[in-house]
Amino acid sequence: MPKNQRYITEARTLEKSGSTYRICVIDEGVGSSAVYPRELFAEESPIAFTTVAVFDKVKSHFDHLEPWQDPSERKVLSIAGKLVGTPTVEEHDGKLGLWSDFEPRREYEEFFEQFHDVIGMSIYAGAIIAEERHEPTGLPVVEQFVRDPYTSVDVVCAAGRGGRFDEATESLRVIRESFSAPKQDAGKTTAEASADGEKEEKHMEEKLDKLIEAIASLTTQLTPVIESATKTATEAEAAATAEEAVDKYASQVEAIDKAELLPTQAERLKRRAKSGEDVADAIAEAKADKEAALKAVAESAAGSKAPATSIVFESKPGSEKEDWSL
Repeated sequence: MPKNQRYITEARTLEKSGSTYRICVIDEGVGSSAVYPRELFAEESPIAFTTVAVFDKVKSHFDHLEPWQDPSERKVLSIAGKLVGTPTVEEHDGKLGLWSDFEPRREYEEFFEQFHDVIGMSIYAGAIIAEERHEPTGLPVVEQFVRDPYTSVDVVCAAGRGGRFDEATESLRVIRESFSAPKQDAGKTTAEASADGEKEEKHMEEKLDKLIEAIASLTTQLTPVIESATKTATEAEAAATAEEAVDKYASQVEAIDKAELLPTQAERLKRRAKSGEDVADAIAEAKADKEAALKAVAESAAGSKAPATSIVFESKPGSEKEDWSL
């Protein structure tokens, strides 16, 4: 896209008209993204024909792309409908504008029937921008619309300026444009160059102030999103850790039961497993202790006239004594 060409957005409301909705695609005046001169729509202006052609029978998507997304990322299934018929230039309340009929996608007809009075339509189109910005708003001035495969008139939550999305978009625009290089004019005298230098210095100071304000605004807009995402990630991580601990405990209990240990051994190992300890080695040691104890009992019984009825065995220093009744 050429340096003086960009995508712009501007929202309008819907008005039901039979099976379609009559919409003002765009009209003259100061909008939320740019300024639209009367020449874009006036019949005597050659540009008016281009304006009509750019928006003739274009598609409509649900929502605009995020400011950082490329138009090629559009999804086919996000299409909400299309403009039908040929757009016409009409004058309402003394303002010229481009009007057209919107036809909803068939499966969304009931949706638009219910919500057409509370949602809006917003252009997403390429535009050639004038070198000088509009005073006093500082907005870009559209010289001509440019049609490409991504031109659309999208369904948005609200028409007009004032929403958080518009504020964040504007902040990103200011930040992005703050990094553009200033134009260099050749052939000027020293006095002219000095005067231009002073103007440029003042302009850069103003630009820096706008940049600081834009960053602060964007930070304010994104802080709740970041905090929400961080909280969600933390909760998800905690849930995953808890699930992993439960699975580990269940597998260790299964291993303890398969080892066929004595009840007191099994109970003690399950308590340790429940606390999060890995008891795999302890299970093996308990099995060996049991086998050694049973062997000792058997040998003792073989050399005694009275059979042994129990044996007290202390497996490890500091551990509980086991009373194994036979």
